[in-house]
Amino acid sequence: MSTLPRITRLGVAFRLSIAFLLVAIFAVAACLIQVRPGTTVIITRLGDPVAVLHEPGPALRWPRPIERAVVIPTPLRTTASGQIRTIMGDGISLVFEAYALWRVDSSQVVTWLRATRNDPDQAAMLLRTIMASALQTASGKYRLDQIVNLDPKAIHIDTLSQDVLTEVRRQLGDRYGISIEYLGFQRVFLPEGIVTSTIATMAEERKIIAERRLAEGRTEAAAITAQANQESRTLLANAREEAATILAQATTEANRVYALAHDADPKLYRFLREMATLEKALGERTTLVLSASAPPLRSLVEGVDSLLPVVTDDHAP
Repeated sequence: MSTLPRITRLGVAFRLSIAFLLVAIFAVAACLIQVRPGTTVIITRLGDPVAVLHEPGPALRWPRPIERAVVIPTPLRTTASGQIRTIMGDGISLVFEAYALWRVDSSQVVTWLRATRNDPDQAAMLLRTIMASALQTASGKYRLDQIVNLDPKAIHIDTLSQDVLTEVRRQLGDRYGISIEYLGFQRVFLPEGIVTSTIATMAEERKIIAERRLAEGRTEAAAITAQANQESRTLLANAREEAATILAQATTEANRVYALAHDADPKLYRFLREMATLEKALGERTTLVLSASAPPLRSLVEGVDSLLPVVTDDHAP
């Protein structure tokens, strides 16, 4: 009879042990948390942060609702700013599309939790606002030709991105727990209305330049033509003067020859001149009615002997 109660007591003790073990397992499971790589865990006690766990691995906390574990993902994220229209230093409008690479600052996870309630979308909206403000502030220091240029050495877009990054970091400060790793530009372009007006302005400028060049060409052509005409007139006058001089010299020389010929034999000279005059007057079908005593015909009628000098014989008796 004494053996049965003993077995009963052993069964109760066993069941109690099993129950205690299960309670202990559930208690440990409720208190055990796992810190995964790429995350940071904040332990809050009644809503107040009391511990920050950075190292991956298991950790213990008090069970809920005494303590809660808030998991903060800390991987690298990307946020695009959308289209941001700015006014450059020379008054020209440009549209930028920027993007930022950022992560939760592991040293400021509590600040991140309080500022954004661990909401990445809210943080992205905040970043877009700050990027737009920083870009509009920094772009006023640059001209259009420092952003868009055919000469790579004249482009300062990298400097502009660094200025915007510095301004974004300054505005973020340590109030949001956000760390900006990089900031760049996806696209830079002119607004559509500005492009249309710019093309029209450029076309008008090119038209004005073409008209100016055409007018300059016409002026230069007129000057060249005037100079050529003046030079041609000068050359023609010089040629005429030289021709007149040569003709005068030739006439003088001919007259001298004629005078020598006349002095040598006046009758022969007169005959030859009459023949030359007759040759010039008569053509192929020319008919002249002249008197036989006319000077051109007189020599033919009288004969050549009349032109010869009379030879006297001084030795005649």
